[in-house]
Amino acid sequence: MISAAEEIGEDGMVLLEQIWAEDAPLYLRSVPAVETLRQCWVSQFWISGLEESKSNPRPQPVHVQSSSDWSPPPPRDPGEWNNSTAPTKRAGTVAGFRVENRSLGGQVSSKVFSMPSPRAAFSRWRCQVNRISVKRVKMTETADRTIALSERLRAHIAIARLDHSIKNIFVLPGIIVPLSVSPGLFSFHLLQRVILAFVAITLVACSNYVINEVLDAPFDRLHPIKCNRPAALGQVNSVAAYIQWLVMMLSGIAIALSISRMFALTAFVLWVMGCLYNFPPIRTKDVPYLDVITESVNNPLRMLLGWYAVTSALIPPVSLLIAYWMIGCYFMAIKRYSELAEIDDRSVAGAYRASFKYYTPQSLLVSIVFYAATSMLFLGAFIIRYRIELILAFPLVALTMAIYFNLGFERGSSAQNPEKLYREPKLMASVAAASILMCLLLFVRIPQLELLFSPTLPQVQSKSPTR
Repeated sequence: MISAAEEIGEDGMVLLEQIWAEDAPLYLRSVPAVETLRQCWVSQFWISGLEESKSNPRPQPVHVQSSSDWSPPPPRDPGEWNNSTAPTKRAGTVAGFRVENRSLGGQVSSKVFSMPSPRAAFSRWRCQVNRISVKRVKMTETADRTIALSERLRAHIAIARLDHSIKNIFVLPGIIVPLSVSPGLFSFHLLQRVILAFVAITLVACSNYVINEVLDAPFDRLHPIKCNRPAALGQVNSVAAYIQWLVMMLSGIAIALSISRMFALTAFVLWVMGCLYNFPPIRTKDVPYLDVITESVNNPLRMLLGWYAVTSALIPPVSLLIAYWMIGCYFMAIKRYSELAEIDDRSVAGAYRASFKYYTPQSLLVSIVFYAATSMLFLGAFIIRYRIELILAFPLVALTMAIYFNLGFERGSSAQNPEKLYREPKLMASVAAASILMCLLLFVRIPQLELLFSPTLPQVQSKSPTR
Protein backbone atom coordinates (compact mmCIF):
# COMPACT_ATOMS: atom_id res chain seq x y z
CA MET A 1 0.00 0.00 0.00
CA ILE A 2 2.78 2.40 0.96
CA SER A 3 4.79 1.51 -2.16
CA ALA A 4 1.79 2.20 -4.38
CA ALA A 5 1.25 5.55 -2.67
CA GLU A 6 4.93 6.45 -3.11
CA GLU A 7 4.74 5.54 -6.79
CA ILE A 8 1.76 7.89 -7.14
CA GLY A 9 3.78 10.48 -5.27
CA GLU A 10 6.65 10.14 -7.75
CA ASP A 11 4.21 10.49 -10.64
CA GLY A 12 2.83 13.68 -9.17
CA MET A 13 6.30 15.07 -8.54
CA VAL A 14 7.29 14.35 -12.16
CA LEU A 15 4.18 16.17 -13.39
CA LEU A 16 4.97 19.16 -11.18
CA GLU A 17 8.55 19.13 -12.42
CA GLN A 18 7.34 19.34 -16.02
CA ILE A 19 5.09 22.28 -15.17
CA TRP A 20 7.91 24.17 -13.44
CA ALA A 21 10.49 23.40 -16.13
CA GLU A 22 12.31 26.34 -17.70
CA ASP A 23 10.65 25.87 -21.10
CA ALA A 24 7.12 25.12 -19.85
CA PRO A 25 4.36 27.72 -20.42
CA LEU A 26 4.12 29.95 -17.35
CA TYR A 27 0.32 29.97 -17.35
CA LEU A 28 0.29 26.28 -16.33
CA ARG A 29 1.39 27.23 -12.83
CA SER A 30 -1.72 29.35 -12.33
CA VAL A 31 -4.16 26.60 -13.33
CA PRO A 32 -6.35 25.90 -10.26
CA ALA A 33 -6.03 22.12 -10.63
CA VAL A 34 -2.23 22.39 -10.71
CA GLU A 35 -2.21 24.51 -7.55
CA THR A 36 -4.47 21.96 -5.84
CA LEU A 37 -2.13 19.14 -6.87
CA ARG A 38 0.89 21.05 -5.61
CA GLN A 39 -0.66 21.71 -2.21
CA CYS A 40 -1.82 18.10 -1.82
CA TRP A 41 1.61 16.72 -2.74
CA VAL A 42 3.37 19.16 -0.41
CA SER A 43 1.23 18.00 2.48
CA GLN A 44 1.34 14.28 1.67
CA PHE A 45 4.84 13.55 0.32
CA TRP A 46 8.46 14.44 0.95
CA ILE A 47 11.74 13.76 -0.86
CA SER A 48 14.67 12.23 0.94
CA GLY A 49 18.30 12.91 0.24
CA LEU A 50 17.81 16.47 -1.00
CA GLU A 51 21.10 17.72 0.42
CA GLU A 52 22.99 14.84 -1.15
CA SER A 53 21.18 15.36 -4.46
CA LYS A 54 22.89 18.74 -4.94
CA SER A 55 26.02 16.85 -5.94
CA ASN A 56 24.20 13.70 -7.04
CA PRO A 57 21.73 14.33 -9.89
CA ARG A 58 20.17 10.87 -9.65
CA PRO A 59 16.43 10.68 -8.95
CA GLN A 60 15.62 10.85 -5.25
CA PRO A 61 12.91 8.68 -3.70
CA VAL A 62 9.54 10.18 -2.79
CA HIS A 63 8.00 9.15 0.54
CA VAL A 64 4.55 9.39 2.06
CA GLN A 65 4.38 11.75 5.01
CA SER A 66 4.06 9.85 8.29
CA SER A 67 2.77 10.96 11.65
CA SER A 68 6.33 11.31 12.89
CA ASP A 69 7.05 13.73 10.04
CA TRP A 70 3.97 15.98 10.08
CA SER A 71 1.83 15.28 13.12
CA PRO A 72 4.13 15.48 16.13
CA PRO A 73 2.71 15.12 19.62
CA PRO A 74 2.41 18.24 21.77
CA PRO A 75 5.86 19.80 22.26
CA ARG A 76 7.73 19.15 25.45
CA ASP A 77 8.60 21.78 27.95
CA PRO A 78 10.94 24.34 26.37
CA GLY A 79 13.44 23.56 29.08
CA GLU A 80 14.12 20.21 27.47
CA TRP A 81 15.72 22.06 24.56
CA ASN A 82 19.05 22.40 26.33
CA ASN A 83 22.67 22.30 25.39
CA SER A 84 23.07 18.69 26.50
CA THR A 85 21.00 17.41 23.60
CA ALA A 86 21.84 18.70 20.13
CA PRO A 87 18.88 18.73 17.82
CA THR A 88 19.15 17.27 14.31
CA LYS A 89 17.62 18.95 11.31
CA ARG A 90 16.43 17.53 8.03
CA ALA A 91 15.70 20.03 5.25
CA GLY A 92 13.80 19.51 2.06
CA THR A 93 12.15 21.43 -0.75
CA VAL A 94 8.87 20.46 -2.37
CA ALA A 95 7.15 22.34 -5.18
CA GLY A 96 7.39 25.86 -3.90
CA PHE A 97 7.91 25.17 -0.17
CA ARG A 98 11.04 24.66 1.92
CA VAL A 99 10.53 22.19 4.73
CA GLU A 100 12.64 21.87 7.88
CA ASN A 101 12.07 18.92 10.24
CA ARG A 102 13.85 19.18 13.60
CA SER A 103 14.04 16.19 15.91
CA LEU A 104 14.98 16.22 19.62
CA GLY A 105 14.56 13.41 22.07
CA GLY A 106 12.00 11.59 19.90
CA GLN A 107 10.05 14.75 19.22
CA VAL A 108 9.71 16.04 15.65
CA SER A 109 8.89 19.61 14.80
CA SER A 110 8.24 20.71 11.19
CA LYS A 111 8.39 24.17 9.69
CA VAL A 112 7.18 25.01 6.19
CA PHE A 113 8.54 28.13 4.49
CA SER A 114 7.03 29.54 1.31
CA MET A 115 9.58 30.19 -1.40
CA PRO A 116 9.26 33.02 -3.91
CA SER A 117 10.41 30.85 -6.81
CA PRO A 118 10.08 27.06 -6.92
CA ARG A 119 12.60 26.63 -9.73
CA ALA A 120 15.52 26.26 -7.33
CA ALA A 121 13.68 23.42 -5.62
CA PHE A 122 13.10 21.51 -8.82
CA SER A 123 16.66 21.99 -10.00
CA ARG A 124 17.87 19.81 -7.07
CA TRP A 125 16.16 16.64 -8.06
CA ARG A 126 14.89 14.71 -11.07
CA CYS A 127 12.43 11.86 -11.18
CA GLN A 128 12.20 9.28 -13.92
CA VAL A 129 9.99 10.78 -16.61
CA ASN A 130 9.24 7.41 -18.19
CA ARG A 131 7.43 6.29 -15.06
CA ILE A 132 4.35 8.15 -16.25
CA SER A 133 2.94 9.19 -19.59
CA VAL A 134 3.74 12.88 -19.36
CA LYS A 135 3.99 14.36 -22.85
CA ARG A 136 6.91 16.75 -22.84
CA VAL A 137 7.78 18.22 -26.22
CA LYS A 138 11.02 20.17 -26.32
CA MET A 139 10.25 23.60 -27.69
CA THR A 140 13.25 23.90 -30.01
CA GLU A 141 14.64 22.41 -33.17
CA THR A 142 16.89 20.24 -31.00
CA ALA A 143 13.99 18.13 -29.77
CA ASP A 144 14.87 14.70 -28.49
CA ARG A 145 12.55 12.99 -30.93
CA THR A 146 12.93 12.99 -34.71
CA ILE A 147 10.07 14.71 -36.50
CA ALA A 148 8.73 12.69 -39.43
CA LEU A 149 8.76 14.32 -42.86
CA SER A 150 4.96 14.10 -43.16
CA GLU A 151 4.54 15.82 -39.79
CA ARG A 152 7.04 18.49 -40.81
CA LEU A 153 5.13 19.13 -44.05
CA ARG A 154 1.83 19.40 -42.20
CA ALA A 155 3.45 21.89 -39.83
CA HIS A 156 4.72 24.07 -42.68
CA ILE A 157 1.30 24.02 -44.33
CA ALA A 158 -0.32 24.93 -41.03
CA ILE A 159 1.90 27.99 -40.43
CA ALA A 160 0.67 29.47 -43.73
CA ARG A 161 -2.74 29.70 -42.01
CA LEU A 162 -4.82 29.11 -45.10
CA ASP A 163 -7.89 29.17 -42.88
CA HIS A 164 -7.21 32.88 -42.37
CA SER A 165 -8.01 33.43 -46.04
CA ILE A 166 -11.51 34.26 -44.84
CA LYS A 167 -10.07 37.71 -44.11
CA ASN A 168 -9.91 38.28 -47.85
CA ILE A 169 -13.58 39.09 -47.58
CA PHE A 170 -12.35 42.62 -46.82
CA VAL A 171 -11.28 42.79 -50.48
CA LEU A 172 -14.90 42.65 -51.70
CA PRO A 173 -15.90 46.28 -50.93
CA GLY A 174 -12.94 47.40 -53.03
CA ILE A 175 -14.40 45.41 -55.93
CA ILE A 176 -18.05 46.36 -55.49
CA VAL A 177 -17.69 50.14 -54.99
CA PRO A 178 -15.95 50.91 -58.35
CA LEU A 179 -18.39 48.58 -60.14
CA SER A 180 -21.27 50.56 -58.64
CA VAL A 181 -19.79 53.71 -60.18
CA SER A 182 -18.91 52.14 -63.57
CA PRO A 183 -20.95 48.96 -64.13
CA GLY A 184 -19.45 48.69 -67.61
CA LEU A 185 -16.20 47.49 -66.04
CA PHE A 186 -17.75 44.10 -65.35
CA SER A 187 -16.71 41.43 -67.87
CA PHE A 188 -15.50 37.84 -68.08
CA HIS A 189 -11.94 39.13 -68.24
CA LEU A 190 -12.53 40.99 -64.97
CA LEU A 191 -13.68 37.74 -63.37
CA GLN A 192 -10.37 36.13 -64.34
CA ARG A 193 -8.45 39.08 -62.93
CA VAL A 194 -10.35 38.90 -59.65
CA ILE A 195 -9.58 35.19 -59.26
CA LEU A 196 -5.88 35.84 -59.89
CA ALA A 197 -6.06 38.75 -57.46
CA PHE A 198 -7.38 36.54 -54.68
CA VAL A 199 -4.62 34.00 -55.32
CA ALA A 200 -1.95 36.73 -55.17
CA ILE A 201 -3.41 38.27 -52.01
CA THR A 202 -3.58 34.87 -50.33
CA LEU A 203 0.07 34.11 -51.13
CA VAL A 204 1.31 37.47 -49.82
CA ALA A 205 -0.84 37.25 -46.69
CA CYS A 206 0.28 33.67 -46.03
CA SER A 207 3.89 34.80 -46.40
CA ASN A 208 3.28 37.25 -43.56
CA TYR A 209 1.64 34.53 -41.46
CA VAL A 210 4.66 32.24 -41.93
CA ILE A 211 7.13 34.79 -40.62
CA ASN A 212 4.72 35.68 -37.83
CA GLU A 213 4.67 32.04 -36.68
CA VAL A 214 8.46 31.76 -36.74
CA LEU A 215 9.23 35.01 -34.94
CA ASP A 216 6.39 34.63 -32.42
CA ALA A 217 7.18 31.03 -31.44
CA PRO A 218 9.05 31.94 -28.20
CA PHE A 219 6.13 34.14 -27.12
CA ASP A 220 3.38 31.75 -28.25
CA ARG A 221 4.74 29.19 -25.80
CA LEU A 222 3.51 31.46 -23.01
CA HIS A 223 -0.06 31.57 -24.36
CA PRO A 224 -2.64 29.04 -23.13
CA ILE A 225 -3.81 28.23 -26.68
CA LYS A 226 -1.12 29.43 -29.08
CA CYS A 227 1.45 27.25 -27.31
CA ASN A 228 0.06 24.41 -29.45
CA ARG A 229 1.01 26.09 -32.73
CA PRO A 230 3.50 24.08 -34.85
CA ALA A 231 6.36 26.56 -34.54
CA ALA A 232 5.87 26.84 -30.78
CA LEU A 233 6.02 23.04 -30.53
CA GLY A 234 9.30 22.89 -32.45
CA GLN A 235 7.78 21.14 -35.48
CA VAL A 236 8.93 23.80 -37.97
CA ASN A 237 12.36 23.97 -39.53
CA SER A 238 13.44 27.62 -39.30
CA VAL A 239 15.53 27.66 -42.49
CA ALA A 240 12.77 26.03 -44.50
CA ALA A 241 10.26 28.49 -43.01
CA TYR A 242 12.29 31.51 -44.14
CA ILE A 243 12.53 30.02 -47.64
CA GLN A 244 8.77 29.39 -47.57
CA TRP A 245 8.21 33.02 -46.51
CA LEU A 246 10.20 34.42 -49.45
CA VAL A 247 8.87 31.99 -52.05
CA MET A 248 5.25 32.72 -51.19
CA MET A 249 5.89 36.48 -51.32
CA LEU A 250 7.70 36.32 -54.68
CA SER A 251 5.00 34.09 -56.15
CA GLY A 252 2.27 36.47 -54.98
CA ILE A 253 4.05 39.55 -56.36
CA ALA A 254 4.70 37.80 -59.70
CA ILE A 255 0.98 37.06 -60.08
CA ALA A 256 0.14 40.60 -58.96
CA LEU A 257 2.31 42.05 -61.74
CA SER A 258 0.16 40.23 -64.30
CA ILE A 259 -2.85 42.22 -63.05
CA SER A 260 -1.49 45.77 -62.85
CA ARG A 261 1.45 47.73 -61.49
CA MET A 262 -0.68 49.48 -58.88
CA PHE A 263 -2.05 46.15 -57.71
CA ALA A 264 1.49 44.72 -57.42
CA LEU A 265 2.73 47.82 -55.57
CA THR A 266 -0.14 47.57 -53.07
CA ALA A 267 0.53 43.86 -52.57
CA PHE A 268 4.19 44.63 -51.89
CA VAL A 269 3.20 47.30 -49.32
CA LEU A 270 0.99 44.67 -47.63
CA TRP A 271 4.04 42.41 -47.35
CA VAL A 272 6.26 45.24 -46.07
CA MET A 273 3.71 46.07 -43.36
CA GLY A 274 3.88 42.44 -42.25
CA CYS A 275 7.66 42.77 -41.92
CA LEU A 276 7.40 45.98 -39.90
CA TYR A 277 4.82 44.32 -37.67
CA ASN A 278 6.96 41.25 -36.95
CA PHE A 279 10.67 41.97 -37.36
CA PRO A 280 12.80 43.56 -34.64
CA PRO A 281 14.03 46.14 -33.94
CA ILE A 282 10.91 47.90 -35.25
CA ARG A 283 8.39 45.11 -34.50
CA THR A 284 5.38 47.39 -34.14
CA LYS A 285 3.33 44.61 -32.56
CA ASP A 286 5.25 45.21 -29.32
CA VAL A 287 4.35 48.91 -29.19
CA PRO A 288 0.98 49.75 -27.58
CA TYR A 289 -1.59 51.32 -29.93
CA LEU A 290 0.89 51.19 -32.80
CA ASP A 291 0.37 47.42 -32.88
CA VAL A 292 -3.35 47.89 -33.51
CA ILE A 293 -2.86 50.70 -36.04
CA THR A 294 -0.20 48.94 -38.14
CA GLU A 295 -1.99 45.59 -38.12
CA SER A 296 -5.28 47.20 -39.11
CA VAL A 297 -3.76 49.09 -42.03
CA ASN A 298 -4.15 45.77 -43.85
CA ASN A 299 -7.85 46.59 -44.08
CA PRO A 300 -7.53 49.61 -46.44
CA LEU A 301 -4.71 47.81 -48.26
CA ARG A 302 -7.03 44.90 -48.97
CA MET A 303 -9.69 47.33 -50.17
CA LEU A 304 -7.14 48.94 -52.49
CA LEU A 305 -6.15 45.51 -53.80
CA GLY A 306 -9.79 44.82 -54.67
CA TRP A 307 -10.09 48.29 -56.22
CA TYR A 308 -6.98 47.95 -58.40
CA ALA A 309 -8.04 44.47 -59.45
CA VAL A 310 -11.04 46.16 -61.09
CA THR A 311 -9.51 49.42 -62.32
CA SER A 312 -6.59 51.75 -61.83
CA ALA A 313 -8.34 54.67 -63.53
CA LEU A 314 -10.65 55.57 -60.63
CA ILE A 315 -9.18 57.03 -57.43
CA PRO A 316 -10.59 55.48 -54.24
CA PRO A 317 -12.12 58.02 -51.78
CA VAL A 318 -9.84 58.83 -48.84
CA SER A 319 -12.83 59.03 -46.48
CA LEU A 320 -13.77 55.43 -47.28
CA LEU A 321 -10.19 54.20 -46.81
CA ILE A 322 -9.86 55.89 -43.39
CA ALA A 323 -13.25 54.53 -42.29
CA TYR A 324 -12.14 51.05 -43.35
CA TRP A 325 -8.85 51.47 -41.49
CA MET A 326 -10.50 52.60 -38.27
CA ILE A 327 -13.09 49.82 -38.31
CA GLY A 328 -10.15 47.41 -38.53
CA CYS A 329 -8.60 49.13 -35.51
CA TYR A 330 -11.92 48.70 -33.72
CA PHE A 331 -11.93 44.95 -34.34
CA MET A 332 -8.25 44.58 -33.44
CA ALA A 333 -8.58 46.54 -30.18
CA ILE A 334 -11.47 44.28 -29.13
CA LYS A 335 -9.25 41.29 -29.90
CA ARG A 336 -6.50 42.73 -27.67
CA TYR A 337 -9.00 43.37 -24.88
CA SER A 338 -10.29 39.80 -25.08
CA GLU A 339 -6.77 38.35 -25.09
CA LEU A 340 -5.74 40.38 -22.07
CA ALA A 341 -8.86 39.33 -20.17
CA GLU A 342 -8.38 35.68 -21.15
CA ILE A 343 -4.81 35.47 -19.79
CA ASP A 344 -5.83 37.35 -16.64
CA ASP A 345 -2.24 37.65 -15.43
CA ARG A 346 -0.30 40.82 -16.19
CA SER A 347 3.13 39.18 -15.86
CA VAL A 348 2.23 36.27 -18.13
CA ALA A 349 0.44 38.58 -20.57
CA GLY A 350 3.46 40.91 -20.70
CA ALA A 351 5.79 37.97 -21.36
CA TYR A 352 3.55 36.77 -24.18
CA ARG A 353 3.03 40.18 -25.83
CA ALA A 354 5.19 43.18 -24.91
CA SER A 355 2.40 45.69 -25.56
CA PHE A 356 0.37 44.05 -22.78
CA LYS A 357 2.84 45.48 -20.27
CA TYR A 358 1.30 48.88 -20.98
CA TYR A 359 -2.30 48.08 -21.86
CA THR A 360 -5.02 47.96 -19.24
CA PRO A 361 -8.65 46.92 -19.75
CA GLN A 362 -9.66 50.54 -19.29
CA SER A 363 -7.17 51.93 -21.82
CA LEU A 364 -8.22 49.34 -24.39
CA LEU A 365 -11.91 50.14 -23.91
CA VAL A 366 -11.18 53.84 -24.35
CA SER A 367 -9.29 53.12 -27.58
CA ILE A 368 -12.19 50.98 -28.83
CA VAL A 369 -14.56 53.92 -28.41
CA PHE A 370 -12.10 56.19 -30.25
CA TYR A 371 -11.73 53.80 -33.21
CA ALA A 372 -15.49 53.26 -33.46
CA ALA A 373 -16.24 57.00 -33.41
CA THR A 374 -13.54 57.82 -35.96
CA SER A 375 -14.65 55.04 -38.28
CA MET A 376 -18.28 56.13 -38.25
CA LEU A 377 -17.31 59.78 -38.72
CA PHE A 378 -15.45 59.07 -41.95
CA LEU A 379 -18.06 56.56 -43.12
CA GLY A 380 -20.64 59.29 -42.66
CA ALA A 381 -18.48 61.69 -44.69
CA PHE A 382 -18.30 59.14 -47.52
CA ILE A 383 -22.03 58.48 -47.40
CA ILE A 384 -23.02 62.16 -47.48
CA ARG A 385 -20.60 63.00 -50.28
CA TYR A 386 -20.92 59.97 -52.54
CA ARG A 387 -23.92 57.73 -51.77
CA ILE A 388 -26.58 59.04 -49.42
CA GLU A 389 -28.62 55.82 -49.82
CA LEU A 390 -26.12 53.95 -47.65
CA ILE A 391 -27.44 55.82 -44.62
CA LEU A 392 -30.34 53.34 -44.55
CA ALA A 393 -27.87 50.54 -43.77
CA PHE A 394 -26.32 52.38 -40.84
CA PRO A 395 -28.58 50.76 -38.17
CA LEU A 396 -27.41 47.31 -39.30
CA VAL A 397 -23.78 48.47 -39.29
CA ALA A 398 -24.22 49.76 -35.73
CA LEU A 399 -25.88 46.49 -34.69
CA THR A 400 -22.98 44.48 -36.12
CA MET A 401 -20.49 46.60 -34.19
CA ALA A 402 -22.49 46.19 -30.97
CA ILE A 403 -22.64 42.39 -31.36
CA TYR A 404 -18.92 42.24 -31.99
CA PHE A 405 -18.23 44.48 -29.01
CA ASN A 406 -20.22 42.11 -26.81
CA LEU A 407 -18.16 39.14 -28.06
CA GLY A 408 -15.05 40.73 -26.58
CA PHE A 409 -16.38 40.15 -23.06
CA GLU A 410 -16.97 36.42 -23.51
CA ARG A 411 -14.54 33.83 -22.18
CA GLY A 412 -12.70 32.13 -25.03
CA SER A 413 -14.20 34.68 -27.39
CA SER A 414 -14.09 34.20 -31.16
CA ALA A 415 -12.89 37.80 -31.32
CA GLN A 416 -9.44 36.41 -30.46
CA ASN A 417 -9.53 34.28 -33.60
CA PRO A 418 -11.34 36.16 -36.40
CA GLU A 419 -11.12 33.12 -38.68
CA LYS A 420 -13.59 31.41 -36.32
CA LEU A 421 -16.19 34.18 -36.31
CA TYR A 422 -18.38 32.15 -38.66
CA ARG A 423 -19.35 30.15 -35.56
CA GLU A 424 -21.20 33.17 -34.18
CA PRO A 425 -24.72 32.98 -35.69
CA LYS A 426 -25.92 36.38 -34.47
CA LEU A 427 -22.86 38.13 -35.82
CA MET A 428 -23.00 36.30 -39.14
CA ALA A 429 -26.69 37.12 -39.58
CA SER A 430 -26.05 40.79 -38.85
CA VAL A 431 -23.03 40.94 -41.18
CA ALA A 432 -24.96 39.22 -43.97
CA ALA A 433 -27.96 41.54 -43.62
CA ALA A 434 -25.78 44.68 -43.54
CA SER A 435 -23.66 43.54 -46.49
CA ILE A 436 -26.61 42.63 -48.70
CA LEU A 437 -28.41 45.88 -47.94
CA MET A 438 -25.29 47.99 -48.60
CA CYS A 439 -24.64 46.21 -51.90
CA LEU A 440 -28.20 46.89 -53.03
CA LEU A 441 -28.06 50.53 -51.96
CA LEU A 442 -24.83 51.05 -53.92
CA PHE A 443 -26.73 50.30 -57.14
CA VAL A 444 -30.05 51.97 -56.28
CA ARG A 445 -30.81 55.67 -56.35
CA ILE A 446 -33.41 57.15 -53.94
CA PRO A 447 -33.89 60.85 -54.85
CA GLN A 448 -36.17 61.41 -51.84
CA LEU A 449 -33.20 60.82 -49.52
CA GLU A 450 -31.17 63.45 -51.27
CA LEU A 451 -34.07 65.86 -50.84
CA LEU A 452 -34.50 64.90 -47.17
CA PHE A 453 -30.84 65.48 -46.38
CA SER A 454 -30.34 68.53 -48.58
CA PRO A 455 -28.68 71.53 -46.84
CA THR A 456 -31.12 73.85 -45.01
CA LEU A 457 -28.67 76.39 -43.66
CA PRO A 458 -27.23 79.12 -45.85
CA GLN A 459 -23.75 78.30 -46.99
CA VAL A 460 -20.98 80.80 -46.34
CA GLN A 461 -19.58 82.12 -49.57
CA SER A 462 -15.86 82.74 -49.59
CA LYS A 463 -15.05 86.26 -50.72
CA SER A 464 -12.63 86.62 -53.58
CA PRO A 465 -9.66 88.82 -52.74
CA THR A 466 -9.88 92.35 -54.15
CA ARG A 467 -7.00 94.09 -55.74
